[in-house]
Amino acid sequence: MTNEEINKIIAEFRGWVEYHPTPESISKGYPSYSYWTPPRDSKQFAENWGKLEMDYPPDYCNNLNAMHEAENVLTTVQTTTMSQYLHRRLGMLWGFATASQRAEAFVRTIGKWD
Repeated sequence: MTNEEINKIIAEFRGWVEYHPTPESISKGYPSYSYWTPPRDSKQFAENWGKLEMDYPPDYCNNLNAMHEAENVLTTVQTTTMSQYLHRRLGMLWGFATASQRAEAFVRTIGKWD
């Protein structure tokens, strides 16, 4: 699985929404290119409520801070599963795992790995 695919899965799990243009939406003045909107419960969305909010999700595979934020939404059981995956499959302790390793473990933990 590519980093782009992993990032997309985590972003969607976190509540980001990807929009793709249609002739109808373009005719109404929306962009003619694909874009993302942040999760509705995010500070960014709240500050811009009512406006078209376009942004890009974090690069989870290369950003430990973004992975930390993503991991915060896991249940206790999911956190344990992810920790066990990192340790048993990758031979890593959580604190030493790279963003990429954490992202892979996260996607596997939520059952979205192909």
